Amino acid sequence: MCFEYYIELKWWLRMKKERVVIIDTTSLIHLNLEEIENYTLYNVLIPEAVKDELKSRNAILNLSLIETILTPMYVSPSKSAIQKAQGIAKKTGDLNHLSKADIAVIALALEYTDSIIISDDKAIQNVCHEANIMYRPIHFKIKRKRKYFWKCTVCGKRYNTNVTECLDCGSPVKRYYQQNRL
Repeated sequence: MCFEYYIELKWWLRMKKERVVIIDTTSLIHLNLEEIENYTLYNVLIPEAVKDELKSRNAILNLSLIETILTPMYVSPSKSAIQKAQGIAKKTGDLNHLSKADIAVIALALEYTDSIIISDDKAIQNVCHEANIMYRPIHFKIKRKRKYFWKCTVCGKRYNTNVTECLDCGSPVKRYYQQNRL
């Protein structure tokens, strides 16, 4: 993000409202007019990667409603925030299940610390719990925090990162998770 654009965004946030809402692709799919109106008192940020990821007619229609009612800002997170978001997602085991847009949503929330992510994506919600980021689901909310690991189907060796075959015996590795209370 260029410096002038960053200054303009900070000014826009100060002049408008204090709280920031970051919209994810899944929320654009599930949002309805009543939900959209709940965010009129917030600054709405949408990562540019989310806009590029939209495919369903419902999500595109909801985005045009949001543009009409809320006037969102389209932004991209900094490289350092993206790296931090990827590190947290790797720690929880969710990195391979998050798209570029999902990482951008989490990275923006790391940059704007008083923000709320609107998302039904359970992998995003899991990473939010790990990073202490506030989020609000529309329909789907995780009940327990998950920590993923991979385990060899033959020798039982466990891995904290995604591997396809066991490094000891060469057998297939399967993904598992450990649940923790929220």
